[in-house]
Amino acid sequence: MTTTTSEEALLLKNFFAEVSEVERDNEVIRILACFKLNAFEHLNLPFDSSPDDVKKQYRKLSLMVHPDKCKHPQAKEAFTDMKALCLTQSFA
Repeated sequence: MTTTTSEEALLLKNFFAEVSEVERDNEVIRILACFKLNAFEHLNLPFDSSPDDVKKQYRKLSLMVHPDKCKHPQAKEAFTDMKALCLTQSFA
């Protein structure tokens, strides 16, 4: 069985889409398991992170677990938890 270049490209694209979805799901689970008052744990950053690092990580994770982009059933809850905590800590 031979595959054409376009078929290989499609297979590779589908593979990376599945990997991306698994990463999103894992991030939702990790955020929901965090201690609810520790913004650094939610963002997966050390306590001595710079404000710029915090903002970059918040943006990255908020896009990753956003309910419109992540199909995980608890994505909305993870996104809301992270957003609320970061806003109360003045990180976002």
